[in-house]
Amino acid sequence: MLRARWMQPDEALADAGRWQALAARCANSNVFFEHWAVKACQSLPEGAGLRLLLVEHHDGSWAGLLPLMPWRVGGVAIGWQNWDQRVRALGDPLIVSGQESAVWQAMLAALARDWRQPLLRLSTLDEQGPVGAALLAILNDGAWPHQCTRRLERAVLNHGLSAAEHCASHIRGKVLKEYRRLKRRLSDRGDLRVEQLDRSARAAPWTEQLLALETTGWKGRDGVAAACDAALEECVHRLLESAHGESRLDFWRMTLDGEPLSMLACLENGQGQSFQYKISYDERHGASSPGVLLELEYLAALLDGDRLRRCDSCARPDHPMINRLWVDRMAVCSVVIGQPTLVGRGIIGLTALIDRRRAKPADQTAPVPELETN
Repeated sequence: MLRARWMQPDEALADAGRWQALAARCANSNVFFEHWAVKACQSLPEGAGLRLLLVEHHDGSWAGLLPLMPWRVGGVAIGWQNWDQRVRALGDPLIVSGQESAVWQAMLAALARDWRQPLLRLSTLDEQGPVGAALLAILNDGAWPHQCTRRLERAVLNHGLSAAEHCASHIRGKVLKEYRRLKRRLSDRGDLRVEQLDRSARAAPWTEQLLALETTGWKGRDGVAAACDAALEECVHRLLESAHGESRLDFWRMTLDGEPLSMLACLENGQGQSFQYKISYDERHGASSPGVLLELEYLAALLDGDRLRRCDSCARPDHPMINRLWVDRMAVCSVVIGQPTLVGRGIIGLTALIDRRRAKPADQTAPVPELETN
């Protein structure tokens, strides 16, 4: 027997034990909605209005948890959406493995009882993962009116081939040769090292270096680097420090004579999956591709090790660098769900009609050029 109820963030965060127990029982936990990550990000402006929809077993153990915020259009709340904040790269709720369908049904039923906000927007769902697939199966039965508003694919790295086999199969030989040459040139200029943050060391100095690198690049010039926003900068520090304390942070850097050339911060869910949260490099050394060189080091560590089975790049679909190195793709979708009423069906039908009218005919759609591969 499952029961759904609303919780305020403070109430949920005070129950760290059951939250963490839920995450440990997921088939593939969404690291961005784990207890320590939500706690670190709660102070962001997007935290205003945050509520959590909890599904419990009869014994009080947690079966599912979905962080939600009001979905506003023109300042008016028209429904709920999964917590959409700048740090998050995946929107799947936490659901106990094997109970995905039952928990989704309980969540949808609870949301359907609020007639004032008839819509639910769920963004950045792993379409083929156990949580996303269970929801889509429910929606495809036809009882819940819905509209898929976005579909995309982003790069992932799956464990299987060795690093040497992967590179031989998926990266052109002359490209690999060029990266080896660039690495040798850097080594000739000084003491070149690739390091991982030690478990006993503090994360804060590395985080400061990462944010400083990001600020000196194009993100800093465009004013979108984390350090350009005091709230976001503080959030990144708390997030990485919390991840480090939970043994969920895999922090890499490449240095030349002690100065960082590139850095990579990955968050791990403790179940064999990693998420590349942030990568940055010193643009003064851009001709030597320090970001790519560090990614190749990480690729070798994942494929030749046995600790991780997958890494999600968390990158945009057309990312020119990671798409050249990683060939596997992860389908991500966003969906709007209406209540199973005449009003809900009417709103979703109107949404679909607007989308069709906005879509360009096939003969007016510009071709997408293939990415450069050399």
